[in-house]
Amino acid sequence: MSTTALPDESGGEMPQLMLNRNAIRQPVQTAVVRSTEMVDFAFAAMSSADLSKPPQGSNFINFKSPDLSAEDRKAAYEAWILARGFHDVVRGAKETLEQAHVYLGLLDKKPETQDQIESLTTRLKSKAQYAGFEDLLTATNKRLTVPLEFPSALLSLQQARNCLEHRGGIVGAEDCKGAPTFKLSFPRLKLFYVRDGAEVELTEGSIIEPGAGQTHAQIMVRLELQTREFAIGDRLSFSASEFNSIAFAVMQMGEHVANRLPPVQDAVSAPAATAHAIQTAK
Repeated sequence: MSTTALPDESGGEMPQLMLNRNAIRQPVQTAVVRSTEMVDFAFAAMSSADLSKPPQGSNFINFKSPDLSAEDRKAAYEAWILARGFHDVVRGAKETLEQAHVYLGLLDKKPETQDQIESLTTRLKSKAQYAGFEDLLTATNKRLTVPLEFPSALLSLQQARNCLEHRGGIVGAEDCKGAPTFKLSFPRLKLFYVRDGAEVELTEGSIIEPGAGQTHAQIMVRLELQTREFAIGDRLSFSASEFNSIAFAVMQMGEHVANRLPPVQDAVSAPAATAHAIQTAK
């Protein structure tokens, strides 16, 4: 968001709020790009490493590692890396929602003086930072011009992160919450084209074959839900490709948040120098 000064009736200046959609989407974009790059790098490094024994430490102090097979060590490393990846993606999504919350709060309250604006912005930021992810998501989604298609899928990311982070990816009763299995629904981007009236999904290495009488095919993309189910004791795992698909779908949902925020209808002030989504343009 930014402000520009407009003359008021007294001859002074009345700032006007403008929505900077790039600043709204930026936190989740940054988190997704960074996390997918690191997951790709780490998984590629593990694929060629000797995991039958712990790596040689770079410090003169060596810690005693538990005796693990190459398979178990690989699973432990993957759980740690994925936990970090999901943590960063969820954090980026929440920061995007926080920026949307500040914008909506300024839009609603319509503060009239610079002091009021700075005070309100501080309160809005603090409230958003301490709000739970689900509460912030629900409140923001209600205000979008078109609601998000799969808001509950974002909550599955938190559940996956908790399992990976606190239980090493081994599904426990606390993950199932009284249900017989642990069910996760993730957003994913589906690339496809239509051939002879049927959708054909594109994956790595796919060859596009237009239908009868066609010389080309239009590539389309949409968000879909992918559901996975795990029993107690199962290991929660994702390939780098699966993680990337989930992360980029979350980035697309952040794009939807930025694009579906209601436009500014009235002149509203904004603070002189606030981080992220608000900046002053005199």
